[in-house]
Amino acid sequence: MRKYRNKRLALLFSLLVLVATMAVSFTHLAYGIQLTTGITLWESWAMAFVIDAGMVAAEYAALVDRPTGYTRTSVIIGLLLSAAFNCIAFTAKASWPYLAMVLGFAVPAAMFVTTHIAHVLSAGSWPIRARASSRKVSKPKLRRVI
Repeated sequence: MRKYRNKRLALLFSLLVLVATMAVSFTHLAYGIQLTTGITLWESWAMAFVIDAGMVAAEYAALVDRPTGYTRTSVIIGLLLSAAFNCIAFTAKASWPYLAMVLGFAVPAAMFVTTHIAHVLSAGSWPIRARASSRKVSKPKLRRVI
């Protein structure tokens, strides 16, 4: 049981890091969108939420099930949009623009990696799943039909 508790704590911590990274990304993404498009603040926040949350949801869906072309495409487009708008926001008032661009690319990459870590930690971390998978499943007997 201690093993499951440690996995749960690690999963909780990785999800906490993911939420914190998304919060940082939301603010910079909204600012970058607002600088680029000139839309209002609430619209830029809504668009930032759609880009980042959609990317994380599609990424997790691709991890859980076999990825289709749509999930791969949405993850790639989400990563590129998030990185581009984060770079715009980071370099807007930066004294070192190249370092700011690296940080702009690092934020969506950190979300990508943290989502993968959370998925790995959540696989088989619950005792109910572990017990259910260790049971032997009997095959159904087939009847002969004449």
